[in-house]
Amino acid sequence: MAKNGDSAAIVAYRCAGPTALSGVVTTNPALPPSSGPTRDVLDSGAAAALALVAAALAHRLVLTGAIGAELADGANWWQAAQIAAAPAWRDVFVAAVGGGVAMAVAALVQRRAQVARRLATGTGAVALLVCGLFGVAHLELALGSHFGLSWTFLKEGFASGDGNDAIAHARADEVLRGSVAPAIFGLALLAQRWPATRLHLRRLAVVALVVGVFGSLAAQWRRPLALPDAVPACANIAPLWYLGSTIVDSLSATKSATAAPRSTVVQVHSPRARSAATADGGPPVEAAEEEEPVSVAATASQTTDGMRLRGADFVNPTANLHKSLPTANGTRYNIVWIIMESAGLRYAMGKTAPADKPPMPFLSKLAAQGWLLKRHHSTSNSSAISIVSMLSGLYPSPSHYAFATRRELALPSLATLIGADYSAFFVTPGKLNYYFPHGFLKNSGFADVQGYDEVPVKKTAVVQGIGKDEPATVEHFLRRIDAAKPPFIGVYYSFIAHWDYADYGPMWKRYNSSRTMDRYLNNLWLLDNLIERIVAHLKASGRGSDTLVVLCGDHGEAFGQHEGNWSHPFAIYEENLETPAVLWQPNLLTPRVDERLTAHIDLVPTVLDAVGAPWPRQLLQGESLFQAEFERKYLFGFGKDGAVFAIDPLGPKIALPREGACAAYDLVHDPSERRRLDCNRYAPMLAALKKWKTWQRTAIAAHSKATVTNPAGGSSAGGKAAATQPNR
Repeated sequence: MAKNGDSAAIVAYRCAGPTALSGVVTTNPALPPSSGPTRDVLDSGAAAALALVAAALAHRLVLTGAIGAELADGANWWQAAQIAAAPAWRDVFVAAVGGGVAMAVAALVQRRAQVARRLATGTGAVALLVCGLFGVAHLELALGSHFGLSWTFLKEGFASGDGNDAIAHARADEVLRGSVAPAIFGLALLAQRWPATRLHLRRLAVVALVVGVFGSLAAQWRRPLALPDAVPACANIAPLWYLGSTIVDSLSATKSATAAPRSTVVQVHSPRARSAATADGGPPVEAAEEEEPVSVAATASQTTDGMRLRGADFVNPTANLHKSLPTANGTRYNIVWIIMESAGLRYAMGKTAPADKPPMPFLSKLAAQGWLLKRHHSTSNSSAISIVSMLSGLYPSPSHYAFATRRELALPSLATLIGADYSAFFVTPGKLNYYFPHGFLKNSGFADVQGYDEVPVKKTAVVQGIGKDEPATVEHFLRRIDAAKPPFIGVYYSFIAHWDYADYGPMWKRYNSSRTMDRYLNNLWLLDNLIERIVAHLKASGRGSDTLVVLCGDHGEAFGQHEGNWSHPFAIYEENLETPAVLWQPNLLTPRVDERLTAHIDLVPTVLDAVGAPWPRQLLQGESLFQAEFERKYLFGFGKDGAVFAIDPLGPKIALPREGACAAYDLVHDPSERRRLDCNRYAPMLAALKKWKTWQRTAIAAHSKATVTNPAGGSSAGGKAAATQPNR
């Protein structure tokens, strides 16, 4: 007998059993059917939304930990969670959009063959995995380098091979975090096989979205603490939201560039692009390619002699260029060149660290025994650009920061100018495809270049999977020195002080705090000990008396001295450009502190003079430190963010961005660059900077092309072969 409330289907089930119900459809809403077009579409949307919500939750949890580690004393983890949750409404929006996309795809394939439906499901899982990995990459980049995963970064990374390399060396924990979304998606679809769970999953998805919105609003209403300086704003933006905004900005910039009239230099940035990608430390929006300057070849001879800048705009014609050169006494000096990654002058030489605990005491000891360049500057805030300038004696190309990493780049370098009897090798624990000038080195005299994949070191440093263990790599470098036949050039490019400042254990913790600055200083302390190890090995092996040691930072490092300025590649303030530079060889150099404004371009001519190698002045833009006076009026440079700068040795500095207003500072009265001045105050300097920017881009490109066919000679600015008369 049927009981009150029983449906006909249930009565039939009791009487005839389940086999008799194959064609009966349940009508009781308490027992939802296991299939149906509308329900399948809703289930797919719920699964995708839940997956994206879970990925966002994982992102916020990691971010909470990063914020909590940087908050001032007295703040608690609940406050850190509030800060991380405040902008979570963007995550909810992304999850809702993802659910909508899944529903649309399910609606398209619901009446198609089962293979098509399974293919759509698999594609959705892969798409969620990609989205999850993008989210992990965004957070890691933001916390480590203070820029997010933008469209420009993706294009540049995969075009240079860095993107493929990053995927190959992703850490296990990064892959695990990136797999949260597809894992939840798969579990949700699997759970839908049981009719009782389907309605609950839909309800759970709705609840998750509603809770996300109201939780975000509540966190904002409570007015949480501001983000700590060490955590950039882009880290607190939903990764897919951030990426999508930079794509929109890039498309709008491209559209504007297409509509704009052609000019000598095209520079396109929308205000929204600036706020979305650059204001929080992100890479600049892609601009249109710059055209070749008009009549550069015709005017170059009036301003240059080969690559050497000439004319009243650039040089002081009355400068005393007399040199007091050392006597080599027939010794063919080896050169060991140590490039110190991210070593800022103010930190390495003790300006910032406590006086009783300097991070690099041995470097200071070498400086007291040799030459210390007290006002040394990099020509860029980028490693690749700086290394090219350092080893070529040339200013960078102020056109696009990818110039230094082009595979075909070739320029006369220390290795090609010093003499055919020198061999040259280059060792680094870093990746050769991680924004590295591999092409320049290979094409410019460095036959043996060894990096992450080439050095025989198994242990990897905990630095985004792109650096080998530094002490072990130094030992390999020393073995390479021992195997080299004199005379040789051995360059070691450290990676230890690069973000995110790897922890090498308690032995190398000179500063016990876990704060970002102290982790960095601990890395400088380890680097200092490794430099001491290299010099001690040279002395013990009998090469201390015939080896010139050059030590120089590739660029500086910023720790929030100016708003949004962290790491190094996003601004051209002094903290980004000042680096220590020391030359040591007691048999050649008597102790000296050089107070002049020097730069990376001056190192090659100085080293060539020190070892007695003649060099053609028209091929280089730097000046020898052995000169009584420098000829140049200004020092020029180019930032990875697209800005160019000029510094007058007397104090004025001009920064001219790709987009936005020019800024000037007086480094004598305002060394911290707090008071922004009108660039027109220094009109001749500004005119020289603009003229240099226009000419340098084409001149160095022609110089590189000519170097391919004439490695020793390069080119003149007008494209003709340069004269090769030595300058002694």
